[in-house]
Amino acid sequence: MSTHDHDHDHDPADPRRATTSAPASLEPEIEAMHAARGNEEDRDWALLLVGVLVLDGVSTAAARRHLRRAAEAVAQSGEGPDELFGTPVEFAAQMRADAAEAGEPIVDSTPDASWRDVPVVGFTVAAAISVLFFVVWLVRDGLTTEYSWGLLAGPVLMSLLGVGAMTLWERLLPRVSRLVAVLAAGAAFVVVVGGLAGWLVTGGGTETLFTGSTFWLLALAPVHAALAWLANRVLPEARPVATSSADPLDDDAWARELAGTLRLRMQLSDARIREIVREAQAHAADAGRPLAEEFGAPAGYASRFAKDGVAGKRRMAWFFTALAGLVVLTNVAGAVEDGGIDAWSVAQILALVLVVGVSWREYRAAVRRRDAVAPGAGGR
Repeated sequence: MSTHDHDHDHDPADPRRATTSAPASLEPEIEAMHAARGNEEDRDWALLLVGVLVLDGVSTAAARRHLRRAAEAVAQSGEGPDELFGTPVEFAAQMRADAAEAGEPIVDSTPDASWRDVPVVGFTVAAAISVLFFVVWLVRDGLTTEYSWGLLAGPVLMSLLGVGAMTLWERLLPRVSRLVAVLAAGAAFVVVVGGLAGWLVTGGGTETLFTGSTFWLLALAPVHAALAWLANRVLPEARPVATSSADPLDDDAWARELAGTLRLRMQLSDARIREIVREAQAHAADAGRPLAEEFGAPAGYASRFAKDGVAGKRRMAWFFTALAGLVVLTNVAGAVEDGGIDAWSVAQILALVLVVGVSWREYRAAVRRRDAVAPGAGGR
């Protein structure tokens, strides 16, 4: 069943005037689905749908809109969402088809990540890393260990650096090619890591401050969690980014926004994106009309294309492979210098090898799924 079968009241706002922002909680819409019949299974259906839409790169505004429509349909009919719309995967597929036919934007080029996320998510991750540090040092050193600034600050530095690099990457992706985004984020990562390494080596970061109970590492976890809560309460929400149809996009701006949306949301390669943009430009030129007039909002046009589920898996597989290679080289160099390798290093290498194997297995599975849908599409 079409997602529009129960929706006769379309949003009055022109898509090109829509305000988009970083994803916020969809809990009210999920609860609305639950309240429609008071059935817990309906809430589970909505939760699964949100997961599918997030993986498909659907914007929060579009997800919220379609969840509300679905909840209204369930409330009016008294039937469950499975009976009305099928599985969440089927609903999402029909939603995409309807949106493409109607020219309705369900994706946008606004990054989900904001700089506000760096301390909020960073301190949350630091709490988890502190627990991991505690376990590792408890196994390695026992009930007491030597503390340095590097050990105490390690969880926070690792998490803030990781989340910061990911945020920079995502915020660059709509604006520049994937290669430029990789180089810029990588350069920033190297500079910061180099600075931290210099501080650790020359600034006394590895000098022992005191010897104490290993459980102090565990005590850092609630401290980091409290800092995450405080950052979430104190820091203002990211301001929404608005575009106005009163000042329509010229062809260059339209092409840039389309490319950014396809790169960020659909994970298409830059070569494929250039091909799509060229085809749109050629079609508009043949029609003698501006791109915005011929195709509407860039987000609406981008919604016609499916997300490349293979490319993301391939990139993650290569990332983990490169990371594993770096860790192996680092540990081999340390083993040569120290005359041996400890059990923790061996466990670290084995864990990464397992992750690499799983990531390549997921990539191959994604290739098989794609080829099953489109035989002969190629998968390498």
